[in-house]
Order: sequence, then structure tokens, then C-alpha cells
Amino acid sequence: MKKINRIIISFIILFSWGCDKNFDSINTNPNTATADVFNPGFLFTRVQMQTFLGGGDEGFVSNMMYFSTFVQHFTTLYDEGFFAWYGDKYVYRQDANDVLWNHTYNVSKFLQDVIEQKKEDNDNLYQMARIWKVILFQRLTDAYGDVPYSEASLAFYQQIKKPKYDTQEFIYKDMLATLKDAVAKLDAGTDNFAKFDIVYKGDIAKWKKLGNSLMLRLGMRLTKVDIGEAEKWVKDAISGNGGLMSSNDDNLVLRGTDGGGVNASLIIPWAPQYFRGVQSGSYISATLFDYMDTRNDPRLFKICAIYPSTTSDPALDDRDPAHQKGLPSGWGELQINNIPNYDPSNPLGMRQWSDLNRSAFAKFDGPRFLMTNAQVQLLLSEAALRGWGGDAKDLYEKGVRADMENYSNYDSDVAITTAEITGFLNANPFVGTVDFNAALNQISGQYWLACFLNGYEAFANWRRTDYPDVIIPTNYQVNGNETNGKRPGRLKYQADEPRLNAENYQAAVQKQGPDEFITKVWWEKP
Repeated sequence: MKKINRIIISFIILFSWGCDKNFDSINTNPNTATADVFNPGFLFTRVQMQTFLGGGDEGFVSNMMYFSTFVQHFTTLYDEGFFAWYGDKYVYRQDANDVLWNHTYNVSKFLQDVIEQKKEDNDNLYQMARIWKVILFQRLTDAYGDVPYSEASLAFYQQIKKPKYDTQEFIYKDMLATLKDAVAKLDAGTDNFAKFDIVYKGDIAKWKKLGNSLMLRLGMRLTKVDIGEAEKWVKDAISGNGGLMSSNDDNLVLRGTDGGGVNASLIIPWAPQYFRGVQSGSYISATLFDYMDTRNDPRLFKICAIYPSTTSDPALDDRDPAHQKGLPSGWGELQINNIPNYDPSNPLGMRQWSDLNRSAFAKFDGPRFLMTNAQVQLLLSEAALRGWGGDAKDLYEKGVRADMENYSNYDSDVAITTAEITGFLNANPFVGTVDFNAALNQISGQYWLACFLNGYEAFANWRRTDYPDVIIPTNYQVNGNETNGKRPGRLKYQADEPRLNAENYQAAVQKQGPDEFITKVWWEKP
């Protein structure tokens, strides 16, 4: 018995020694992405994807339901008792108001990881990440004003859990300096991280054009608040290393990849609202419709369709130009009989107005554009109007042509021919530069059209230029109208901020003004 016990004890000791000898290798997961093997490029891919396709809330609720109705691209009949498309009647809906804020900081966390991990390398991926941060935070600060920026997403790296709000002036100056520095340091002769870049596939020349084009957009944003700085940065952008966007191949765009709409993270954010269940209640605004119709704009009947019912098959949509009409902004269902172009004899009732041509512009695997060559050419036209270089007429025509040509990227069915484009430009010539306001109105009107489906940028440029003058703020008298008929200046801060970041929130309100829709952001204040 003692002999057996000794054998057992010896076996246990031997087994334990063997386990200890190989403990690290046995208990290490070979699939774990540790810091020494994980490539932050994977995070950058995620950031790009979520910026474009990151959930219907940002791309649909914030971008379209608020901002695209602010600028009267879209409108709705929803009124008292049930609100959607909130910007049409300037209604505060807390969860919708907070969407862009929450989305930006969720994406920013992953982007900050890329920046922190690549900072020492100072390589192309680091420069791309810095440029992408400008894309995220320009959109955010344009929407809310002063926001956490320099201390944002640093809870892990610097234990900053209650970030300060930077002034918009500081944010813009930092973003402009960042763009200039990042563009200068992009190097086509080194690793371009093509396999992680799902937008430009590592094309450094296009990244340089993007950086300079963003610099142009940021510089133009300053025309109302600091014309001298605006001119300086616009000229820097024009002369910048690598040039500006010059063709539609340079557009900042990403397509959905799931044509069947199964994976919500891989589709255009607004597609489900137009193809699933009860349609959400939007219409093409008469402001947009009439502006295009009076000019015989060939884009108009590409974007319009009438739905026979809220649940109808898209194949049954009516695209006959003779049947299309826009719904005036700011009206509600309770007032339907008073709407100027309402036809009580039309059997479609509330569905008699045009909506989005969803078969082309709301495909699950369609494109989403965040910046386009057309927008760049129109900004350059305005810069030329201001005497900052270039030919305003030539650039204006390039911008209009580029936007019309870009329609083919949505669907071949809405492509616009060269003859149609030339005919439009001949029938609607540039008004010239003698009357500055008339020219700015015309350029801004085309910029407004070139921002269709990008409500953020359309709203920002309208606030900056006050044009096109056809956009008249609505004043629907309902409980919840936040502005009493005045143009909104911003969204309210995220609802948790007064409680979770109280000191910094209060400091921001003290500097910027009341936390209300009507308060203007820094660059809108003359």
C-alpha cells in the first residue's frame, strides 16, 4: 500500500512539474489580439464604416429627420400628438436631438485608439486618422457649437472622465492647423494602409485632396465671423500640397454592401425607412420642388416619386412628372384642407405629394456622400466671387455639372445626360459678379441642391450665407415649437450632460449662450 501511495505521489509531482513547465503556453489564447500583434488599421476600418453606415439613428434620424427638414429638402404632415421629421416644425425630441452627439463620441473612442497607437509612428495611418477626426468633429461642432474636443475620448489614456467644452473658435483653429499638417506629412512613398482604408483604398493623392478640400470648407465657414481668416485659409487650401477635389472620383463616399438589407451595419442608414413596414411620413418639400421646377432642373424628376400607400411596393411608385408636386413645409395633418396645393378630389389623399425616389436614392447598397467634388467647385466659385482667385462662372458651371453627373452613381436609371446638363446651364446662366448678393444666392442655391441627402452640410451653409433666399423659416404653432418662427441655430446639448458633466456644461452655456435651438454657434455670429 505504501508503495502504491509513493507511486501516486511521484506521478502527481511529475504531472505538476510538467504543467508548470508549460503553463504560459497552455494558458495563452493564440487568437487573442494583444497590443504587440493588433494592427490599429482594423479600428480605422470600423471608424470609416460607422461614420457612413453606422446605424439608422445618425444617418436617418439626425441627418434627415432634423437637418434635411431644417433646410426644407424634406417636410412632413406629422403634427400634434405624433411627431417625426422633427426639424420641419422645430420640435425638440430629446432622443433624436442627442443622436449625433452620442454617435460621434462612440465612434471617436475607436478613432482615438488609432491616434494614440500611431502617434509615435507619425505615419500615413496617423495622418488619415487626424483628417477623419476633422470630419467627425466639424459635423458635431456645427450642430451643437462648443463641444468636448481636446479632452474627448481620453478617459482611458488620461483618465479624463469629464471633458471640458472647447469653444468652436478653438476647435476650428485646431482642425485647420491639423489638416494643413496632416496633408503635408502624408507620404505616397511609404505604407498606404490600403487594406484598412475602405474609402480611398490607400490612395494618398486622394487623401491629400480630401484634406485640402476640408480646409477649403472650414475656411469658407469663417466668412461671417472672420473674413480675414477665411481668406487666408481658403487660399492655403487652394495652393495646398496635392490640390483639391477635381473629379467625382475624388468624392468622399461609401456604399452599403448588403443589397438585401439583412445586416443593418452594412446598409445606407435611411434605406429601411423607405423599404420596410410603414413609410415614415416624409415628402419632398415644395421649397425644393418649386426651386428646381421653375428652372427646369433635370434632377427634379429623378428624386421624386409618389407612393400609392404607406406600405406599397416600390415597383408601384408613380414617377410620372405630370403627377409630382412638393408639400409646403411647416403644415400639419390637421390643416390639410388649407394647404395651398392640396387636392381634396385626389384619391391618394395624404399620399398625393411627392416623396423620395427610393428605388434610386434609398437602396440598401446605395452610396452615401459626405463631401463631393461638386460642393468643392461651388465653394471655389464663391471664393472667386469674393476675389480670392479663379473664375466664378467657370467654377459655378463645373460645380453644377459635377453634381448632375454624380446622379449616375446612385443608379443608372437617374443618370443625367450631357445634353441635359448643357441645356440647363444655357437656360440658367451664371448671373455674373457685379451683384454680389445675387451671385451668392445663385451659388448657394446650387450648393443647397448639391447637399441633397446631406442635411448637416446644407444646414451649415444656409446659416453661413443666409442663402438661398427661398428657404423661409416655418412657424407652425404647436406645443414644442422651439423658435417661434425663427431659423434654428443649433441643437441642444445631449440630455445627460447637465447631470454627468455639470461644471463643464454650465461653463459652455455661460460662454455660448442659452442651451436652446435659437442660440447661434460662433461662426454664425457676425
